[in-house]
Amino acid sequence: MLGYSFPCNFDAPYEHQKEMFLFHLKYPHCFNLSTMGTGKTMGSLWTCDFLLQHKKISKILIVAPLSILDSIWKKNIFEHLIHRKYVVLHGSKKVRLQLLAKDVEFFIINHDGIKVIEEELIAKKFDICIADEMTAFKNSNTDRFKAMYRIAKSAKGVIGMTGSPVSDNPTDAYGQAKLVKPDNPALPKYFGQFRDRIMSQMDEFTWIPKLDWEHEVNKILSPAVRFKLRDCVDLPPTLYEERVVKMSVEQEQAFKEMKQENYTLIKDGVVTAANAGVRYLKLLQISSGIGIDENQIVRELNCNPKLKEIDVLYNEFGCGPTIVSSSFRGSILLIAKYLRKKYPYKVIEVVDGGVSRKQRADIFSRFDQSLVDFLVIQPKVAAHGLNLTSSRLFIWFAPHPSNEVFEQANARIARLGQKYTQIIAKLSCSRSETAVYNALQRKDKLSNLYLSLLKDP
Repeated sequence: MLGYSFPCNFDAPYEHQKEMFLFHLKYPHCFNLSTMGTGKTMGSLWTCDFLLQHKKISKILIVAPLSILDSIWKKNIFEHLIHRKYVVLHGSKKVRLQLLAKDVEFFIINHDGIKVIEEELIAKKFDICIADEMTAFKNSNTDRFKAMYRIAKSAKGVIGMTGSPVSDNPTDAYGQAKLVKPDNPALPKYFGQFRDRIMSQMDEFTWIPKLDWEHEVNKILSPAVRFKLRDCVDLPPTLYEERVVKMSVEQEQAFKEMKQENYTLIKDGVVTAANAGVRYLKLLQISSGIGIDENQIVRELNCNPKLKEIDVLYNEFGCGPTIVSSSFRGSILLIAKYLRKKYPYKVIEVVDGGVSRKQRADIFSRFDQSLVDFLVIQPKVAAHGLNLTSSRLFIWFAPHPSNEVFEQANARIARLGQKYTQIIAKLSCSRSETAVYNALQRKDKLSNLYLSLLKDP
């Protein structure tokens, strides 16, 4: 194909990856909206390698989530494009600038890192910018977006990549479209114009999508290539389990008090549809085994029924490498403490926002080699790009209140490289958790649900 050999340490690229490659060459400013696990990373790297080979470009900037700078981008270049040089621009500003001065082809940096050395990145005049998990730039009013926009403006090509561009809200498409293809004639000049085109305002705080919103979103996220994983390759099935357990007495009491407090605040007009999500997080914390007061002091709550259900699932589904996910650090520490006591001879690792980039890469690498028995994670940390297909069981200790994070985290185990039937288990101990899981599965907008959940948790 065009005389290109597609260098890799596996047999050959999939046909859909070759099509991604050709699409990127045909449309330098484009979107790859293929679902998670389809091999978008290598599709874009081969494109860059081909253009480097033909002296069309010399410098590529890859902007991606911090958690996958090493484990995905650095690893793939190192393993497959062994003839290419790269640096990961991470550390203090001084360190980043020293790395930026190196004579390499690929420069890899995290989403928020671009603001630290924005002027120097602009001066570098990159030929191609790859925005991985480009939903990070969905809001065109943020400093993060503005910095990336200025850096990418002079590039010969911009590739925007995500498998879930509008999981949380159709209007999320606007910033992504403006970053990748700002000259698209279908893209309105102002965000408000786009919102009015695809959404209807119901009251001061509530907007709902119009019937043709998908058509309008597709027009601005264009040109785009889209492949669905299960249409491209035959993978073992992914099965879903729902387990409802009882609350502990301590959790029930905390829930009852919170319910009464919510009822009073709603009655007094303090809690509305606009801020109900903040109150719902407090209910979610109780379900996850912790309470956090106004001073951010965390206290553990007895949640033994949920913790014991981890044992039940682990033993029921074969005792293979298992991921347990919780949104709150206090809950993660509680789960890890329980597992270490229950399984003193098992290897149990924790990955949350407090774990360094280097430590994360090491933990994920060992998990990939089945050297870790339990991986307890914050879903946001592991929601993008990672390959965790060595897992047999993914347990949601409680739902995460984001469609995008829920969808992306589940896709870490169901992707290219999957060899086993995967089980995704959803634990709940309240009707509100079950309702949120159901909404996440349907990809409903969660903000419309929170107020009713506060009234009847």
